[in-house]
Amino acid sequence: MTDLNYPFLGEERAEWQYPIGSVARSGGRLAFGSDWAVSTMDPFEAIQVAVTRRGPDSLAREPWTPQHLIDVQAAVEGYTKGGAYLTFREEEIGSLSPGKLADLVILDRDIFHCPKFEIYRTKVVATLFRGKVVYGRL
Repeated sequence: MTDLNYPFLGEERAEWQYPIGSVARSGGRLAFGSDWAVSTMDPFEAIQVAVTRRGPDSLAREPWTPQHLIDVQAAVEGYTKGGAYLTFREEEIGSLSPGKLADLVILDRDIFHCPKFEIYRTKVVATLFRGKVVYGRL
């Protein structure tokens, strides 16, 4: 950010990059994911960045644009409900509800209650796709 963005965008415009907190607080929907290799493909690293505005490699510094922080719930919903909404599939995926496809992951920790600076260490223990285990063991 400091080497590639601020020098070209300037302070005022750089402060509005990735304004997810402002979007969420205004009632906008968040849909998280990664469509290219400029950012991590690991959703747990991305959730931690959204919650702390600091990467796992920069925990000691102050949060970047803290006005755009969100909580873990909003970040998880960005990956689940938000993705379902974006693809017009919210009636079949995006939340654990009767009648929806049983696509889910089981994690090695509770990311809603673990220290926010450890979210990036989260590992998937098992993955279910349409109710069947496709990764790991149960």
